[in-house]
Amino acid sequence: MRKILLSIVAIVAVAFSVSAQQKGESYFGVNLGYETAKGWSKVTVHSAYIDDIEEVTLGGDDFGFGLEYGYFVANNLLLKAHIGYGFDKAGEDISHSLNITPGLAYYVRLAKGFYYTPNISLGYGMSMTKQSDNSYLAANGLVAELQPLAVEFRPTSRFAMTVSLASLQYAFLSSETEMLNTPVSMDVQGLSFSLLTNAQVGFKLYF
Repeated sequence: MRKILLSIVAIVAVAFSVSAQQKGESYFGVNLGYETAKGWSKVTVHSAYIDDIEEVTLGGDDFGFGLEYGYFVANNLLLKAHIGYGFDKAGEDISHSLNITPGLAYYVRLAKGFYYTPNISLGYGMSMTKQSDNSYLAANGLVAELQPLAVEFRPTSRFAMTVSLASLQYAFLSSETEMLNTPVSMDVQGLSFSLLTNAQVGFKLYF
């Protein structure tokens, strides 16, 4: 019985190692996204005449496009770098954003060529928001994202497709502007979560 169990364990280990994403593999990828996330935001305004804190509910339609490079630093452990553009419309507010975020992902084999790939990223973000007078307010700072429901399907050794259906996002952005000839600083802190309303699809080319 002991020999049988050891044989089964050895077979499973070999099968897993053969199908795992191997150390040293790398890829280039593109991804597209659309989401209608809901969340919370805290806006803090400082100036010579006013100090104000306001909490608002986030919402709106967001479209995104990104480029990504990934490298497996160990079997199943991926280090990636992502640069993405976003277009967001919430009511009359229109924003353009650019994020540069390194991240980590872990690959768990579910079936042949099919992987569960939860991942997290943290990096730099900037945005330009169109205001009522048609001027733009610039902000930049920290952005982070957790994707707990991400999967990858790799039908060949070179090509893969990814899908993410949930996202937890956090941002802390700061900006400087001027109102009535008075300098004004603004901090925006936001947190949002989307489940099944966040569809991100990507394509990868391994080499």
